Amino acid sequence: MMNKLFVPGYLNSLAGHWQRYWFEQDIDSYWVEQEDWAHPDCNRWVSTLNNLVDSVSGPTIFITHSLGGNTVAHWCQRYPEKAAMIKGAFMVAVPDVQRDDFPKVITGYNSPPLAPLPFSSVMCASSNDPYCRFQQAHFLAKHWQAELIPVGALGHINIDANIGDWSEGKALFDVFNHMIQLRDKKQ
Repeated sequence: MMNKLFVPGYLNSLAGHWQRYWFEQDIDSYWVEQEDWAHPDCNRWVSTLNNLVDSVSGPTIFITHSLGGNTVAHWCQRYPEKAAMIKGAFMVAVPDVQRDDFPKVITGYNSPPLAPLPFSSVMCASSNDPYCRFQQAHFLAKHWQAELIPVGALGHINIDANIGDWSEGKALFDVFNHMIQLRDKKQ
C-alpha cells in the first residue's frame, strides 16, 4: 500500500479541482489541511505538513499543486532525516516564488531551496502557466532533479483550465507510482 499525501497550494484545491477529485477517489490518501489558506506562511505550512507526515505510517508519495510543491521542497530542507519514508513527489504547476508579482500575502517562500529532492520526483508544467514561465519550471526541475513533464497549454493546471479530474495527469501519476513500486520491489 502506498499512501498518497496531497499538498495543495495557495487558497486550497476546492471541489472541482483535479487534486480534490483524486483525493476523494483514493482510500489511502491524506490531505494537508492548512490553518490559513489565504495567508500562507512557509514556516507554518511546512510545520503542518511535517505533522501530517509524522502521523502517517508506511511508504508515501506527495501529490502537490502549486505552492504545495514549494512547501515540500522546504520540508525536505528542514527535515532531511524524515525523507526515507517518502518514495516520491508528483508536483504540478509549481509557481515561481521570486516573480515580482508573486502575492505579497504569501511569506517565507521568496528563496526556494535548490538542493536535489531526496526521492524520485516529477514536475508537470504547463507552457502557459501565468505563475511560472516554462523556463523557470525547467530551472527548478533541474535543481530538484525532478523529471520535467510538459503537459501543454493548461494554464495553472487548476479549475480554470477546465480539466475536471485531469485524466491525462492521473495516467502520468499512475505510471510514476508504478515505477516507484517496481523499483522498491527490486531493492
